[in-house]
Amino acid sequence: MITAGRPVVRAVPRREVTIMDVVSLSDAPWQHDLAGIIVLLGLALLWRGLRGGPSGDRGLLRRRARTLGRVEGWRLTALGLTLVGLGAASIWEARWLLFLSLGFGFVEVLEASAIIAAWRWDGGRAATSARRAPPSRMRPGQTGGRSRPVVG
Repeated sequence: MITAGRPVVRAVPRREVTIMDVVSLSDAPWQHDLAGIIVLLGLALLWRGLRGGPSGDRGLLRRRARTLGRVEGWRLTALGLTLVGLGAASIWEARWLLFLSLGFGFVEVLEASAIIAAWRWDGGRAATSARRAPPSRMRPGQTGGRSRPVVG
């Protein structure tokens, strides 16, 4: 409202608004202990995902692991890295690291779980049939009307 060319300022009582911080647990005395346990659990899962089980399967870095074992190892590795990120975010009170860890961890674990479920449902037939050509029905020495490449 304008009166005689000057705005009328009405005094409105201000209210104090309490903002609740749901991310920070800095008041809790056990915050760093819980974060340390989460980091240790994440490191254990990370190690298990990289190295696999006692028999050497399901490891991301194992030579004997098959494709399904490597994907399961990746899922454990991603889950371990997520927990390490969550624990570090709690210790350092870094909200950006918390959201980044949750975002990437959720997406990677979800994708790996979907791949594992599809692989187990199909038995891996679709993945192996696209890579390998079907075995030839020709006998050795037969060319099927095609000329042989000259060697030498």
